[in-house]
Formats: sequence, structure tokens, C-alpha cells
Amino acid sequence: MRSISAILFCGAVAVAAARTASAQAGSQVASATTAVAPASVVLLNGKPIGPAEPWSAKPVGNYNLVIPTGGSMIIASLTIAEVAGKVSATLVQLDDPDPVAMDVAVNGTDLVLTLNRPRAPITVHLQHRGTLVSGKWTVGTMDSGTVEGKAKL
Repeated sequence: MRSISAILFCGAVAVAAARTASAQAGSQVASATTAVAPASVVLLNGKPIGPAEPWSAKPVGNYNLVIPTGGSMIIASLTIAEVAGKVSATLVQLDDPDPVAMDVAVNGTDLVLTLNRPRAPITVHLQHRGTLVSGKWTVGTMDSGTVEGKAKL
């Protein structure tokens, strides 16, 4: 059975997408309001650095991640690779060498990593801008948080 930190780490990394809502833009024209849909942005040290870029259909790469979880920081490595025509992700926590395999889906600027578990699935949403990634992770409906990282070059 995985330790709670490994589970939180997976959630955070899988975590992965940090989304912030853009300000609503609108103008009052004959009592009609125009709203702008939320835009995906990438964070660095918790601050927006610009709009997210679309992921490629096969977003292979290696990333170093930092996942804040209730008073501690989880350091992890995320590898996204194509094996036998299928893209999958492996997350390895610095203090827990057991890799965690995750499913990968791409939806424009949103990279979704999922670990399906009976208790509570772990989902990470990641966005990227250049070599930087950020996002949000959730463990079922119980817990959530943010993740930031950088591609290994």
C-alpha cells in the first residue's frame, strides 16, 4: 500500500493544472453583458506568467515538479512517454522510488493525468508555457492543491 505522501504527490503532480480565471470583460450595451471565458495561464512561484500553450498530441517529455501539500513540499519527476503507440506518464517521488503509472489525455492547453483507484481517483491538470508547467491536482473530492515544474532539458 502506498504511503499517504505518495498518494498526495501523485495527486499534486497528476495534478497538475493550474488554472486561473481571467477577469470577466464586459460592456453594458442595452443591458447586455459580454463575458470572456476563463483563460488557462501558467504560474511561476504562484504568479501568472502568461497564457498556456497547446500541448502536442503526443506530449512526451521529462519534468521536475514541486507539489506543496499541507506544510510540506513533495519533489517529483514526471516522465511522459509513448510505448507501443500509447502515451502514458510515470511519476516518481524523490523520497519514494516506486513509480506511479498514470493515463494521459490532451485537450488543447490542458494535459490531464489520471490514476484510477477504487477509493479516490487522482487527477492532475497541467498547462505549459515554454519549459514551465503548472496546474492543479485532486484526490477524489477529498483533497486538492497546486503543482509547478520545469521540463528537464
